[in-house]
Parts: sequence; structure tokens; C-alpha cells
Amino acid sequence: MLNSLLANHRFAAITFGADSLRWVWQSQDAAGLEDARYVSLGMVDLMRATHHLGRGFGRVAAGLVSELSADASPSEQQFLKEHRAALLDLILKSSGDGSFDAQVEVDPTASTVSVVASASTLDEVLPMAWIGNATIGLVGWFMFAGGG
Repeated sequence: MLNSLLANHRFAAITFGADSLRWVWQSQDAAGLEDARYVSLGMVDLMRATHHLGRGFGRVAAGLVSELSADASPSEQQFLKEHRAALLDLILKSSGDGSFDAQVEVDPTASTVSVVASASTLDEVLPMAWIGNATIGLVGWFMFAGGG
């Protein structure tokens, strides 16, 4: 599927703004245009879902801080327990809730699919919380699992 989608395009572009993500896809024929429409709708769905995924992982990690820090010293465990709300707040503030506006427009005449996903900030469109979760996870592993 991906090979045929890529082979069937004439032009593709993606742009980032302070409050939006946009892409356009021009296909060579109607079948490729329909494929591009479905892929674009799926990407918007995945972007929305990933906001929830990042927030969910952050909350689970905050709830399991005692378990995750079992090998840490008592003072390190206490530090994590005292600051888990602040760490979770950082994750929640660095992501949206997936409710950004998304417009997927198909122009059969030009054979293009245009997508505009926007909110008040780019963080509310692009799911950045997973970056924070990955960073916190790597730091935790490095500090407490013998990585450092």
C-alpha cells in the first residue's frame, strides 16, 4: 500500500506553524487520491489518539512511581513522590487533549488532498507528551535501573 501510494503521487508537502500542521498531497489518479484521503484521515485520528496515549502513560507512571523507583535510595524515592504532580503537570501542559480542529479537503479537479490541523498552539496539534514521557522514562531508567 505504501509503495503504491508513494509511486502514485505527483507532489507532497508538509508545513508547521506556531499553531498548525498542514500537508498537501497531489495524486496522479482518482484511486491514488482516495488512498491519500484515507491515509490523511487516519493520520489525524492517530494524532488525536497519541495525545491521549502520552497523557495516559504519564498518569500511569505517576501512579506507579513507588514501583518504578524500587531500586532508588529512600531520599530519591521521596523526591519522586513529592514531585510527581509537577512532572505530570509538565506532561499535560506539553500536549493537547486531541480536540484540535482538523479539515481534510479533497479537490478531485486538482487531484489533491489538503489537511489543516490547528489549535491555539502547535503542542495542542502535534502530540508532544510522548516526547516528555520518553525523556522521563529514559532518565528514570538511567538513574535507577543501573544505566548510570
